[in-house]
Amino acid sequence: MDQAILQLYRERGLESFRSNWSPVLLSLEHHPGMTIKSLAATHGVTHATMSQRIAAMVEAGLVASRPGQDARTKMISLTAAGVDSVAFARAEWEATERAVTALNEELGGALVNVGRLLTNALSERSFADRLADELP
Repeated sequence: MDQAILQLYRERGLESFRSNWSPVLLSLEHHPGMTIKSLAATHGVTHATMSQRIAAMVEAGLVASRPGQDARTKMISLTAAGVDSVAFARAEWEATERAVTALNEELGGALVNVGRLLTNALSERSFADRLADELP
């Protein structure tokens, strides 16, 4: 599914765009100046993961980072290019949700159920730990 979304971006001339950027852009549209910590909490990822995501988005010119109240805090805001990308991000996000909902209905609810089961299992024991156990 992610590959199909990436193909959509390429077809629209957005080669560097990543699907996990859309929810961040939408959050920043409604709450400018969020910190990396608050973005990570909002989107259920670690601070390190969000920090890497933001670094890539800064490199792509979609967001800007400025120091917060202390040296450890970074405030993130949309750039002009980021603002221009919000409409497409929203359209892609909503289309993805509709397509996943339709696929889930076609599968009798199995897609969401398996996703929930997978999330629960990985919260108990990460895939990285499982992978490490399988290596010689």
